[in-house]
Amino acid sequence: MYVLKLLPKAITRELTDTEHIEELRLRTGRAAIAQYRGTEKVLSAVTTQQDIANIALMLTRHSLYAFENELSQGFFTIQGGVRVGVGGRVVMRGGRVYMPGGFTSLCLRFPRQMRGVAKPLMPFITENGNVLSTLIISPPGMGKTTLLRDVILRLSSEKKVCVADERAELYGGGAFDLGPRTDVIYGCPKSFALSMALRALSPEVAATDEIGGEGDLAAIRENANCGVALIATAHGSSIEEITRRPFFAELLRLDIFRRIVVLSQSLGRGTLEQVLSQGKNILPAPILLRGQKTDMLKILLLAAVVGVSAQLGRLLSDGMDSRRLVLVEMVRCVRSLKNALLFQGMPLPDALMQTGGMDGLFSSCSLIMSLHTGMHGGEAAREAWKLENSRTPRLSSEQKQSFEFLMEQLSTAQNEFQLREAFDGYLRAAQNETAQLAKKQAARGKLTKSLCIAGGLTAAILMI
Repeated sequence: MYVLKLLPKAITRELTDTEHIEELRLRTGRAAIAQYRGTEKVLSAVTTQQDIANIALMLTRHSLYAFENELSQGFFTIQGGVRVGVGGRVVMRGGRVYMPGGFTSLCLRFPRQMRGVAKPLMPFITENGNVLSTLIISPPGMGKTTLLRDVILRLSSEKKVCVADERAELYGGGAFDLGPRTDVIYGCPKSFALSMALRALSPEVAATDEIGGEGDLAAIRENANCGVALIATAHGSSIEEITRRPFFAELLRLDIFRRIVVLSQSLGRGTLEQVLSQGKNILPAPILLRGQKTDMLKILLLAAVVGVSAQLGRLLSDGMDSRRLVLVEMVRCVRSLKNALLFQGMPLPDALMQTGGMDGLFSSCSLIMSLHTGMHGGEAAREAWKLENSRTPRLSSEQKQSFEFLMEQLSTAQNEFQLREAFDGYLRAAQNETAQLAKKQAARGKLTKSLCIAGGLTAAILMI
């Protein structure tokens, strides 16, 4: 993660699970604390005020003044939509808040894009192809911004959506996919962005995060009067709790939002607890919202399917290659036997003994022929198979029959011409079989690749 590279190594070396870190708090003279999916990890690294000042300078690229407007609200947003809350000395000038850099604490919040998390919600906030204005209520850290981001992504597949992203948390400077028909206005108050979008971008849906500020009510009413559906979020634990605030009491009195969505942690963080329509809960039961199926079980399934496919293909290919290599070794031994008989003039038993090879097959043939005078080569070969079968199991029955026929011809040959004919016939057939096995092995290699691809696609489909 880019932001973590800007932090001191004393801190980052203890952040073992950077994929799931949600929050990192740094306080002067205190140990850093990392938040992972609702659990805390207290680090051994203690930050000084100078450490915090240096980190803030690194995060703002040594340009604190460029974040002056955001800092007046107590935070600034950097690359990837990471929101950095600050604590420290505040200076008031002409009624405005300034934080000139005397920071004593930093809170880094790391956003995530969870594709698919809004899938269970979509049927409740659309009706006959139309988007219903929806307010998402949740306490801090329950995933309302993550849910809103995925709602925007899904709506953008068919609708023109404009996002008023005051702190660039939804957009993340381009780090998050908000869909093909989404326009973003960020870096200014959401009330201004909503009005600007209405006049300049003709949205069908307007989306914004954490409403409740000055001017938001007028901008929301303006969009609603122009027929634009609104998707917004707000801090709160229940509909009863937010109606005690004047802003939301007036907002709900206007009846702009057709659906009120309440998130909780009853089944775990990010539980879809209620979907209210005209004050009635239309959600049959709470649902724990999750992203696409990319958990460890699915990853293991993917690895298993691909692995089994690859192993099956490899076994098919290896079996073919084993037969070919045995035949190549057999051809080498027969060539050596030919040389001993034709060029060295040895008797067949002596030539067989000199040839050796094939796990003792040729030596066994020689011994059998020497012990049983008058036994021809074919019979000796069959007897040798019985003795050596446990050590030469890789020869096929056809290969054994070919060798027996060769041995029979060699033991009955009357002259050099017949010997050459026997050897040439066997070697010609063996070489043709070797070439065929090589072609089959190449075809099995392609099959192996196909099995791996098919296995990967199957696993990918299962994970969707």
